[in-house]
Amino acid sequence: MALTQVKTAGIAADAVTGAKVADDQIDSEHYIAASIDNEHLANNAVDTDEIADDAVTLAKMDALARGKLIVGDSSGNPSALAAGSDNHVLTMDSNGDAGWEAPAASGATLSGSTNNEVVTVTGSNAMTGESGLTFDGTHLSITDGDLVIATAGHGIDFSANTQSAVSGVSMASELLDWYEEGTFTPTVLDWGSQTAGNSTDGSENGGKYTRIGNTVFINLVAHAVGNSSSYSNRAAFYIGGLPFTQDTSTFGTSFHIAMDGVTTDSGHGSVHAIQQSSSQQFRVMSSDYDAPLASFGPNLPNATFYVYATFHYRVA
Repeated sequence: MALTQVKTAGIAADAVTGAKVADDQIDSEHYIAASIDNEHLANNAVDTDEIADDAVTLAKMDALARGKLIVGDSSGNPSALAAGSDNHVLTMDSNGDAGWEAPAASGATLSGSTNNEVVTVTGSNAMTGESGLTFDGTHLSITDGDLVIATAGHGIDFSANTQSAVSGVSMASELLDWYEEGTFTPTVLDWGSQTAGNSTDGSENGGKYTRIGNTVFINLVAHAVGNSSSYSNRAAFYIGGLPFTQDTSTFGTSFHIAMDGVTTDSGHGSVHAIQQSSSQQFRVMSSDYDAPLASFGPNLPNATFYVYATFHYRVA
């Protein structure tokens, strides 16, 4: 019988041995699906080229004790780092070796704090919550103390406010950078030399001021005694000693002034005051500038007088 006449039906089961199969004649097309098991895989036959990306799941990894970490060792191989002790931290040395260590003793310690307290440094590696200074996410509150502006020219910035939109208005500043209050000693100055022409009675002579930003508010009484002849029949005299120099560019000061012991000549109006720009004084005069203040004439040797004034002005 010719060999070409042998068909699969003529071959007995298990009749074809490995010796009858030529080398490299069976390829993947002749494998039955799932027919190759672990027993028929050669040792080390599967390498990374045969493993698809992301194909190895956690379930296929070797068991790892709780708390251990996989790290690279000095040989470049993966190794299991044992779990650390309580409150230890994972560190790495200059060689790249990982390990567990207790936290460094130099770390800052926070003590004595409650909700919303602002934390400040109280010493080397020490911090504390300030009970008198709190911030709730919206408002900063000072329970007992002052807000200190430590550098001149700084203050509270109100630039978040909507500026005036009126035509012709030009905003110059939205920074409140000055507050001051105190006392000063008014002086009475003569018309000509604008130097002291009178002594003042200290027990009844004085002034108080409050400065907010660039505006100064004044209350004063000047009690002049021992008048100088330089006041005789003059149209004005001056009150000096103001705490701040006035702005040269403004003349809008508002005065409320009263006097005791000084009158104007008949028919020449009342006594009033005006600002003296770029100075620390103001002028007291008749509303009729050419009219002298009458009681500065014949009664000079024995006269005394009082000036009471309330006003405000802008500083230079």
